[in-house]
Amino acid sequence: MREPSWRAPVPDGPHFWRRCFLKAHVWPVDTSLVVVCGSEGAALVSRARRSDAAVLIVAPERERRARLAELVERSGLTPVAAEAMSGVTRELELVLPRLVVIDVPVPDHADWALDLVSRVRGLRGGDAVPIVVVSAHPSREFSAAARERGADDVFAGEHDPDELVGIVRGRVERPPVPRNVLTHDPVSGVLTEASFAEATWRELERVAHGGRPGVLALLQVDELPELEALHGIRARDELVAQLAGLIASETRTIDYVGHARGVLAVLLPATTGRRAHAALERLAREIVGRAFTVAGTAVSVTPVIGYASYESGPTRELLEERAWIATMRQAEQLDLHPTEWTSSMSAPAPRQSRVARWFGRVVTPVQVISQQLACLLIPLALYGLLFQLGLDVTGVMYLVLVFALGLTALAIWIEGIAALRRPKLPAPPWHLPSAAAIIAAYLPNEADTVLEAVEAHLAQDYPNLEVILAYNTPYPLAVEDDLQLLAERDPRFKPVRIEGSVSKAQNVNAALAHVRSEIVGVFDADHHPARDAFFRAACWLTSGTDVVQGHCVVRNGGTNLLTKLVATEFESIYAVSHPGRARVHGFGIFGGSNGYWRTTLLREKRMRGFMLTEDIDSSMRVVREGGRIVSDPDLVSTELAPESWRALWNQRMRWAQGWHQVSRRHLGPMLRRPGASMKSRLGAFYLLAWREAYPWVSLQMFPLIAFWLIRGEPPINWFVPIFVATTLFTLSAGPIQVAFAAKLAHPAIKAHRRWFWLSLVGSVFFYTEFKNVISRTAQIKELMGERAWKVTPRAGGKAVSAAAQPASERRSPASVAAPLRRAEDRVVAVQGRGSRDPLHRIASVLEEIDAQRA
Repeated sequence: MREPSWRAPVPDGPHFWRRCFLKAHVWPVDTSLVVVCGSEGAALVSRARRSDAAVLIVAPERERRARLAELVERSGLTPVAAEAMSGVTRELELVLPRLVVIDVPVPDHADWALDLVSRVRGLRGGDAVPIVVVSAHPSREFSAAARERGADDVFAGEHDPDELVGIVRGRVERPPVPRNVLTHDPVSGVLTEASFAEATWRELERVAHGGRPGVLALLQVDELPELEALHGIRARDELVAQLAGLIASETRTIDYVGHARGVLAVLLPATTGRRAHAALERLAREIVGRAFTVAGTAVSVTPVIGYASYESGPTRELLEERAWIATMRQAEQLDLHPTEWTSSMSAPAPRQSRVARWFGRVVTPVQVISQQLACLLIPLALYGLLFQLGLDVTGVMYLVLVFALGLTALAIWIEGIAALRRPKLPAPPWHLPSAAAIIAAYLPNEADTVLEAVEAHLAQDYPNLEVILAYNTPYPLAVEDDLQLLAERDPRFKPVRIEGSVSKAQNVNAALAHVRSEIVGVFDADHHPARDAFFRAACWLTSGTDVVQGHCVVRNGGTNLLTKLVATEFESIYAVSHPGRARVHGFGIFGGSNGYWRTTLLREKRMRGFMLTEDIDSSMRVVREGGRIVSDPDLVSTELAPESWRALWNQRMRWAQGWHQVSRRHLGPMLRRPGASMKSRLGAFYLLAWREAYPWVSLQMFPLIAFWLIRGEPPINWFVPIFVATTLFTLSAGPIQVAFAAKLAHPAIKAHRRWFWLSLVGSVFFYTEFKNVISRTAQIKELMGERAWKVTPRAGGKAVSAAAQPASERRSPASVAAPLRRAEDRVVAVQGRGSRDPLHRIASVLEEIDAQRA
């Protein structure tokens, strides 16, 4: 019997290829082109037309070899037979076959067959060639060894010919591809790390030759370590596959999606940083708004996105390092705001010189003096200079000031009158939604108030309530043990230490991963909500409202003069301005504490740590997108007012600078909102633009009057009835605001009538200007890039670390194991949120466990 073969005729003359071109029959064979010339290849034509691949058959016995060749031909393939190793070597040197079938007729040939499998796998491209081993004698040891060497299928003993034909066809049509040479990851369907690295290198080469710059972004999921710890590696694969599919559907056709540094990566060619940021932010919102299925359970996840822009210069490794640094910075915030790499992230923190430290101490007094001079002396000098040039603008300026200050007074009157109509509480829902309270705390500062705050929340008259204390502390505190004991007594309470956090925004964002409820209230660590607070919030949030802001009442108003002023001021804000403005302008604002959200909305918006007033920023983002925020003055929570002027200065400086940040960021978008009413746009202008300008305008009457006194002849008659009326109306703004506050105040504050008289006198003579000085100084600080966060001290004794306490006071015998249990629980429950890397976070917790056990 002639051995079947598949070999092309050998060229035998100078006109061979011309004859082939003239007389050839041409057809494709896989991805190659086969040419058969005239009579030299006539015998091969019929066979080649029914064959689309060559199969190498290695069989020592002739009969078995012929039987296998027949089965291969039945498969529509071309058999190439080899009897011994020499024949195998010759065939493999010509070209790799599409499939190798190795026959082992007797056990003595087992070692030879295994060596052949290893040899095929060792050839260049041999990893992609399917290998089928057929053994006449069943042996589990041989089957295991063959698969370990690289065989794809092993048939031991008697085999069904039809099954073998099916296996041969299947292996040729779907050959194995080693994972390390795949272009696309089989789990996620996106580019593997090697393929993505090659695409990044090509993109950098394009930019180096004059192409437009682009962006590399990395994406990871904050909850992934916890999900993997609970459900295993399969949870990671399921989540990554769903995320990859979503990212691929949201990106352009020219973008690359793959893996880099163990996380998902997106390469955006020819894209500016601004456009990339907008696209990545949309992607983050799309991810957080979806439910993903992990281990049969629907879960919500928090995307962590960092990116780096690239131009000609950086290597691929450096570009990935920059994107990774930005991603780790975003992991500390969890605010869904993609973080762009800047050079300051990679540079070490500069060491302040003695001059810089001295300047830091005097910069605030210099700023205060500068803004006072800018308000008083510069306008006076400008009036004098223009007058010397023959131009007197003081008359016009007087009319402008009267009009502006009169409109401000009118707005105060309108807000007060509107606040007289209390908002009507919606009907209670048939089924109260589950609720959660997030208490954000910085424990060294609030260690003396946090236990009372937690107990006040647990005393709520509301079913299905969970209380989450999200706190950060630079060192262990004794109160942490007390919190853990409270958590063991009451399962509704969960203390969560946020590792690496430096702000309230980070604490709130990290705590959202532990919220399982439909609505959530956000509180500072000194708040004591009324027992019906969550019930009232549920009525609002189940009736179409997205956010409801409550009434914050000062409970330490009787401490000193300052706390009395702040207590009445809070009534002007929460009992008058907030509800009145919400009714007049059509939108309210979230004030940072005693505010209640739909959980899905808070997860979508988050708190942005780079904003000093993250609460106002989140309010504007909700309103910009059509959300509804209401103010309920009967939804009460008490808090502590600052007890020193320095503490008040620091608190209000942060508020004022934060408001300035919000105004600069949101004024334009708020005015351009599609579908917004005229009163809503006017309200946005008044709240974000005029409120920022008013502290500067409020003093302009003084340089104007000073100029007239120096010149000696005012251009207007002071006693014209219209001027007298407008002056009196303008001066009435302060007293009428106090009057409205006294009428609408909470009963606990309303009972102290003398506080309101004190507020009236203080506002007229110094307190209002004190706040205006802070506002003007805050704007200067923002323009200078000075954004220091100073913590507002709470009432109580000084917090000390556990190490500074006597051993008898540090721990009781019943709580010795509490920190160990707390740390072990955090491996899954907290994962050290805010740290730079998930593995590092787990390792740091385990190190803490070992240290405490030691």
